[in-house]
Amino acid sequence: MGDHSAPDGWIQRPKRNAVPGTPPGPPVQWDKAEDPDDVQPGYGYVPADTTHEDIFFYHSDHLGSTSYITDAKANVAQFDAYLPYGELLVDEHSSSEDMPYKFNGKELDQETGLYYYGARYMNPRTSLWYGVDPLAEKYPSVGAYVYCMDRPTKLIDTDGRKVIISGSRNQRIIVLNQLQKLTNYKLGVKQNGEVVILATHGRNKSKKLTVGNSLIESVIKHKRTMTIQTTDPGEKSSEHDIYRRDAFNGKGTDVVVNFDVTDTPKLLTENGKTGKSSEEVMPLFLVLGHEIIHGERSMDGIAIDPDTKSSYKYRSPNGQLKIKNTSKEELETVGIIGKAKRTENALRKEHGLNKRIKY
Repeated sequence: MGDHSAPDGWIQRPKRNAVPGTPPGPPVQWDKAEDPDDVQPGYGYVPADTTHEDIFFYHSDHLGSTSYITDAKANVAQFDAYLPYGELLVDEHSSSEDMPYKFNGKELDQETGLYYYGARYMNPRTSLWYGVDPLAEKYPSVGAYVYCMDRPTKLIDTDGRKVIISGSRNQRIIVLNQLQKLTNYKLGVKQNGEVVILATHGRNKSKKLTVGNSLIESVIKHKRTMTIQTTDPGEKSSEHDIYRRDAFNGKGTDVVVNFDVTDTPKLLTENGKTGKSSEEVMPLFLVLGHEIIHGERSMDGIAIDPDTKSSYKYRSPNGQLKIKNTSKEELETVGIIGKAKRTENALRKEHGLNKRIKY
C-alpha cells in the first residue's frame, strides 16, 4: 500500500493523484505526517511535552467551537464554554495540556487574548475585530469592525473575510423542507450549506409548480448570492440587500433572507369563485417564497426603492371598498399591482390558494 512510515498515533493522509487519466488504486502515496505543533482543529493532536504520545480529539458545537477534548479512551480531558463572542466562560482541564484552538476552532493567543482568524485578529472581550474588514467596500451597511453582523451565535467568519451560514443540521433541514414545497425539483443541500437541484422532477407530483420551479432555478443559478438564515422566533422574516443602491439601479446585489420559522401571519385574501374576502393564515413556505421573490428582484437589480409608495384598492370582509397607500415593492412582490411573472399570488395560484389582496 505504499510507504506509510509515520510515528504511531500521528495523522497521515493519502496524497491526491494529480495525474489525469491514471486509475485509482495501489500503490497509495502519502502526505507527510501531521505536525503535532501545527495540527488543524478537528482532527486531534499529539502533545509535544508528554513522555508518551497521547492522542486527543476535539468535539465542537455548531459554530466549530471546541467544547470537549477527549483522549484515546474517551475520557474528558478538557471542557470549554463561551460567552457569545468567544470569551471563555469555563476552561477546565484534567491534564497539563491546554489546547489553544477554542472559539470557532480558532487559535487563542494567550499573550494578547485575541483570536487569530488569518486575515485579522478578533477581541472577544470588546466583540470587535482588530483591523478593518478587507471586504468593507462590498458590505457598506455592515460596520468594518463588527463581527459577523453581530450574530455570533448563528454565523461564523472562517478567515475574517466572509460570512457563511452556520446553522445546525435541523435548521438546514427546516429551511430545505420549506424550499422543497415551492418546487417540483428535487433539492439537496451540500455540507457547506449550498442548495443544489438534484433532479428536475420527483417532488409535489400532484401539482404543476411552474412559477416555483423557475424561481428556485433562477436564484440557484444566479450570478449573485442569496443566503438564507433562520432568525430567532418572533423577529419576523425579511430580506436584506448587501448593497442597497445596486438592488434597484440595474446592477444587482447579493442578498440575505432572514427566515423566521414561527412567522405565519393572518392575511386578507379573496376567494376566486365567490369574490368574497377573508383572513387566512399564510403558509410558512409562502412566507419564505415571498422573501425569495424580494431577493431575486434585488439580485436582478430591478427592486423598487422601499420609500416609493403606491395606492391600491381592496374589499374588506364586509364588502366595503377601501384604498390604501403602501410600498410599491411589496405590492409588486405580492402581485397586487404590476405584471411580474414570479409573485406571491402566482405561487398561491399554482398551490390552489386564495389570492392575497392586501399588504
